[in-house]
Amino acid sequence: MLMIFYNETTISPKRERIKGIINGWKGYYNIDDLTLKEIKQKLELLEKKDNSPILKIILLATLIELDDRELAKEKILNYEVISEDPKIHKDFGLIAMELKLIRIAYEEFLKSFKLKSDDPETLYFLGLIYLDNNKIETSIKFFQKALDFDSNFSKARYVLSIAYKKLNLNSLSNSILKNEIKIDSDVLKKKMFYLI
Repeated sequence: MLMIFYNETTISPKRERIKGIINGWKGYYNIDDLTLKEIKQKLELLEKKDNSPILKIILLATLIELDDRELAKEKILNYEVISEDPKIHKDFGLIAMELKLIRIAYEEFLKSFKLKSDDPETLYFLGLIYLDNNKIETSIKFFQKALDFDSNFSKARYVLSIAYKKLNLNSLSNSILKNEIKIDSDVLKKKMFYLI
């Protein structure tokens, strides 16, 4: 997992993304005013009779937030995600990535991509997996495609520069970074910049 730290006092966007997953789906189960422990208890009871992928997403994200990663890993390894909603597959991919289950993350991002091939975030996450597995040329294609759909996607541009640097294409890498700074002059002012 790639991260660039400028200031350790900022909360990890990974944690914020997991909280976002919970907040984005919890309206489906009327659990808006519950604590994380109450959400876990309610969803574990519902899990016995409800095979919904949304319930599974909220439960897994809640377990991660409660630092019960072992139970989350155990559950995700036994889940089969059947859905035509690309967001469900992308969220499962993010949860699997957070649990360092990269094969599952890749499979879920790929399912999301097949359902919605123009989502820059999904392309970005696939690119990260390829970059992490040293398949640099393939990762570059995914980052460039993400930028084709969203030219303001700073994180994709930044890791694209890292990929070019890994290929010893330093001038191209530096050129991308210089353009990034011009596009987002705020980058230098940020306390922390994360890639995911």
